[in-house]
Parts: sequence; C-alpha cells; structure tokens
Amino acid sequence: MHYIGKLKKNGKIFDSHIGKAPFKLRLGMRVVDKRRLTIPPAMGYHLILMYGAKGAGSAIPPNSRQVFDVELMDVN
Repeated sequence: MHYIGKLKKNGKIFDSHIGKAPFKLRLGMRVVDKRRLTIPPAMGYHLILMYGAKGAGSAIPPNSRQVFDVELMDVN
C-alpha cells in the first residue's frame, strides 16, 4: 500500500510513502480501495508510529492526532 501521513490539526504532511516501494501492512481492504485512518495520540504509541505523547521532533508535536490516507496497491 501507499500512504500519506498528515496532522489532523492543520493537515501538515509529516510522512509519505508515495513514489516508493509499496508498504506491507494487514488491513481489511480490497485492491485499489482507499481509506482514511485517524490515529489518536494514545494509539500512536501502540502502532509502529511510536509518536504518542512524545511526538517526533518538529514534524509531529506531542499528543497529535494523525491522519493517514492509504491506498491498497496489491495483495500477496
């Protein structure tokens, strides 16, 4: 899948996987489906993200809600 990660508060993009090799992740989607995932700060720590209350430097302030627009490219 491909993704774009943005801050919920202001839409600022902090990460993008567009133009790179597809990212592998298990989500209940069909090929070419698109989803918007909103990740609250408490869940940011439990996912691969590890941001949560700490944030990530100047890119992601502490306790930020994150929005990921994902598109499933292929299924293996």
